[in-house]
Amino acid sequence: MLEQKQETLHQKQSKEKPSLEVFVESNLNGELKQAVIDFMAYCKENKISYPWGASNNWYLKFKGKRIGHLRLRIAGMNTGRVDIKKDAWILSLSINVNSPIYKEFIEREGFTEIIWENVKRCEGCLTTCAPGRTMTILEKDFDSVCIGGWGIWFINPNAKTLDCFRKLMDFQKSIIISEK
Repeated sequence: MLEQKQETLHQKQSKEKPSLEVFVESNLNGELKQAVIDFMAYCKENKISYPWGASNNWYLKFKGKRIGHLRLRIAGMNTGRVDIKKDAWILSLSINVNSPIYKEFIEREGFTEIIWENVKRCEGCLTTCAPGRTMTILEKDFDSVCIGGWGIWFINPNAKTLDCFRKLMDFQKSIIISEK
């Protein structure tokens, strides 16, 4: 008898394309759940949609343009690439923080240290990019940086970090509005 391969998380979610609301309600608890619900409310108030994008990954979109990602990691869940050890919510931007317009904004707002504190190190989840790459981020060199999210992941952001992320999203939105 042939053994059937178990469907991967990505295969399952590719078929279902789970809404963030349903996923959060079914899989999160406590403070983590409330933090994500609060962020979803912020997104709705600011006309930012969050369609499913990939395994436990929802795009953050404004006027149809991707401005970031919200990823959810659930302890014990195997994404097919990484075994998850603890629950987390992760925000990342779809910008190059080294581009002059973003760099100037980040420096003016005093966000440089927050960006540096949230540089994501490679976990070896993709063989195509492991062990990460050396990157200069806002004039500081980092080794073994993950290539996802321009190398900056806000993992379980505190209030100050979340404020930084929101202001960067708002800045991205203002650029998108001015392009029209």
